[in-house]
Amino acid sequence: MSPAEDARLLLAIVRRHLRSLRFGLDPAYPEEDWGFTAQQALEKLLKAWIVLGDRQPPRVHDLADLTLLAGRQELLALLETELERCERAVAAMA
Repeated sequence: MSPAEDARLLLAIVRRHLRSLRFGLDPAYPEEDWGFTAQQALEKLLKAWIVLGDRQPPRVHDLADLTLLAGRQELLALLETELERCERAVAAMA
């Protein structure tokens, strides 16, 4: 598989995570579950950038609790922006 194909697979997972995050914007949704899904989305975005650089993605990560850094709406918007940026990079490789 090419780096662009690998990145596309990772970005499909990111889109699924972002859909879950949108559903979880209700403050009653558990913060730790929302934060975990946000971490997973960020991890897949980082891996997509790594494979686009034709490098092997790391298997282990140590990300901070993302929900401490920003509110849900703000963090979701940042993840969506980064997804769009990465998708443009993948499209440029095709």
